Amino acid sequence: MRPNHTKARLLRGEVVVGCAISSPDPEIVELLGAAGFDFVRIEGEHGPPDPSALEHVVRAAEGSNITPAARVPSIGELLRYLDRGVAAVTVPHVETRADAEAAVRAAKHFPVGMRGHNSGGRHSRYGFDALTTREYYDHINQETLLIALIETEAGLHNAAEIAATPGIDMIDIGPSDLAQSLGLPAKSVVDEAVDRIAAAALSAGKPFGVGTTMTLDNPEEMRRWVAKGSRYFLTGASTLFRSAAIDALRIMADVR
Repeated sequence: MRPNHTKARLLRGEVVVGCAISSPDPEIVELLGAAGFDFVRIEGEHGPPDPSALEHVVRAAEGSNITPAARVPSIGELLRYLDRGVAAVTVPHVETRADAEAAVRAAKHFPVGMRGHNSGGRHSRYGFDALTTREYYDHINQETLLIALIETEAGLHNAAEIAATPGIDMIDIGPSDLAQSLGLPAKSVVDEAVDRIAAAALSAGKPFGVGTTMTLDNPEEMRRWVAKGSRYFLTGASTLFRSAAIDALRIMADVR
């Protein structure tokens, strides 16, 4: 398993920037790597890629110096993504400390968790790396970034316990689903809930991100979140394409 530069930067307190893709297209991954993004997050919950396509995306990421990440469908699907080389996994719908502990057991090897053993796979160069089992486990645990996504009212109430769970490396916050879970209250209520989760992450010494904060048309909003401690920013491929398309047509309108 290659060094996880995204995890290393987060642990140093640096800001990381990624792009979410729903289509497992290696060419898009290579383009994002060449552009300088830190990570590319494959959408496995709302648009699950098949395992063979997933491996091609991971290989493209590894060859383009960009961290291969994924939002997995569930805790039960973690191993399928990890064994194919995904280095950062976001687990959705984490609502309790028990959920967080289950994610750690599935994603990390002993002594942190109980991830299934696969030392003959991609992480060990198909068994050619001369590592002891303990060295292999320690290396995988060190480089795997495990992210708990809090996006429900139950998760909000248990945010402090989730963030404090050993083995959870980062907290992601989903404002849209959180708002739905809260019954679509006023924006101020959702903002206060997001701030509570962010505070819980910071109190536990964990980096956090908020799903809607990378607003390309409002840099001041992103600066505000950096000032509040957010270090993880994610946009979508469709957002990037829409922004570029609008800019291109605006330029052409001036030229014409």
